[in-house]
Amino acid sequence: MGQALKTAQRPSQRADAGHATDSIARRSLKEGRHPNTRHKPTRGTKPHTNGGTRMAFEPTLAQDEQLLTVEEAAELFRTTTRFPRRLIAERRIRFIKLGRYVRIPKSAAMEFLNNGVVEPMTSADARRAA
Repeated sequence: MGQALKTAQRPSQRADAGHATDSIARRSLKEGRHPNTRHKPTRGTKPHTNGGTRMAFEPTLAQDEQLLTVEEAAELFRTTTRFPRRLIAERRIRFIKLGRYVRIPKSAAMEFLNNGVVEPMTSADARRAA
């Protein structure tokens, strides 16, 4: 008999609690967050509009510019794929994101190679350096 009394009380308790939970869930969804979280929504939950000042300049890419994969860039640099990936992660080379794919413009790869060229020192330069 004691258990019958307990089961009779549970639906009424759930109905009261369920009503409050439903209103909290509706309010949370209206605010753009999951009902089980108490924090503000994370970055990137609002749809991005292109009208803002997100970038100071609009980079342009030539119509006929060749885009290299990370593997092709590694072949051009004659390194493993880890090196171009590290350059991308450290933002030391220009790259393009196409969804989840990363492409490196060939001009950016050549520019990176040309910036790394070190001219040999002459004997006069060596005397001045000492």
